[in-house]
Amino acid sequence: MVRHRKNSFSKKTEPQIRNGKNPIEIDPRSRTAVFQAINQINPENEYVIIKRRIIPTQYSKFFRKNRQFALPLFPEDSLEKALEEIELEGEKVKVLPEGFEPSRMIVKAYENNGLLPRMGYSYPSIEGPRNIPMRILLRDVLEGARLYAYQFSNTFGVFPFELEIYDATEKVNTHGAEVHVRTSSRTEGSNRYEFRIFSFPIKDTESQRNIAFNLETDHHCKAKEKREIHLDEADNPELTPRQAILDPHECSAIYTAIRHFTKQGNLIPFKNCPIPIPSENLARIYNLIDNNVLIKEEGKLRRTRIEDQEVLLTWAVNYLGPKKSLNAKGNKLQDYAF
Repeated sequence: MVRHRKNSFSKKTEPQIRNGKNPIEIDPRSRTAVFQAINQINPENEYVIIKRRIIPTQYSKFFRKNRQFALPLFPEDSLEKALEEIELEGEKVKVLPEGFEPSRMIVKAYENNGLLPRMGYSYPSIEGPRNIPMRILLRDVLEGARLYAYQFSNTFGVFPFELEIYDATEKVNTHGAEVHVRTSSRTEGSNRYEFRIFSFPIKDTESQRNIAFNLETDHHCKAKEKREIHLDEADNPELTPRQAILDPHECSAIYTAIRHFTKQGNLIPFKNCPIPIPSENLARIYNLIDNNVLIKEEGKLRRTRIEDQEVLLTWAVNYLGPKKSLNAKGNKLQDYAF
């Protein structure tokens, strides 16, 4: 049964979060207390005030844009050690063996991370064409799950995504399929987005894990392009991106494509998804962070920013358990109460 959902993508303002609710003030130096306060509030009549910045002032701008604060799925030289050389279609290639699926690597990385503040996770291209690292924010994954869920109830004018699958090529075993997507914008009145997903794994081959880590799209929007450039280079429009990201539109499209193949009995895309399948409990925590948490900075209250949400989600994953919160099985994202 599809649950009741809010009817808008619009974010609550600071006064709207406070309106008619009782505040619960928490010092962020106790990360356990912060998580417990958010986890236990009644969203209808309570909200949390975090009494100071989560991210120190000297790191705030760099933390959001510099990829050194992302959690690496392959620290140091672990990728080179993991690759195995095999002969594939008459050529010697290096591939990731079984056990290095993205879902496993994501869970393992967050298990080892503990409570360290992170701005997403990152990984390189695996013997593929992308020459810049991919960085993915948990916050964008949750926003993508929200957009994915909305299409099933036509909430806020979000129509079912349209997919075209191009897999009748000789390279599908080594380079994956190409998925054409037509999806809704999160901005009311804006045109629908059309873009392509490349390197989408659909075949049970030795290359399926490489293909998954090489996934990318040609989706562009102003918000995404701004976040792909490093902080110290953001004012130069001629620079090419120094890091790739998957934004909420792309995450929702990936979930939709996975559902398409799963309904046909093909679990390869699900097993090799480069973004987590969040648990319903993590989705609940994200809704609370987004709608019921304020931060006090220089004596004034403000909404949580992207970097605040990412750190709070990192802490939540630690307390809920990465395996339970980032690798949900048997759950239907479309039924989550966004």
